[in-house]
Amino acid sequence: MPSKLGGQWDVTRGGTAVGDYWEKLYLVRNSIVHAGLEPHGGHAEEAQEGYRRLRDHVEERLLAKSTLYPRSALVRFGKERLEARGFLTRRMRRLMNAIAGEPGPWYWPFDTAGRDQDA
Repeated sequence: MPSKLGGQWDVTRGGTAVGDYWEKLYLVRNSIVHAGLEPHGGHAEEAQEGYRRLRDHVEERLLAKSTLYPRSALVRFGKERLEARGFLTRRMRRLMNAIAGEPGPWYWPFDTAGRDQDA
């Protein structure tokens, strides 16, 4: 995802969305599964927060790149959330209208859905 969405993805940088996810969720999960760590409620709360921050980071990056990945933005946010965030542009509206006339479901890969790759 770093090469596609850009942004900060260094798992060693604590205090960042990716670093906190890595430390508070992924490494704790590994300690539970592989080292027998017995987690407590604080672990669960930190893991949930780490997940939420990573989710928000991915969403922020997707919005920043929404002109490159409009279908991904549409599937993640939907029309209402794109509009609420100010990303329901004329281009996005045109895409949504074009999608309505496509031969297969808009979320399928282009070849399976029967549309041009550049659509």
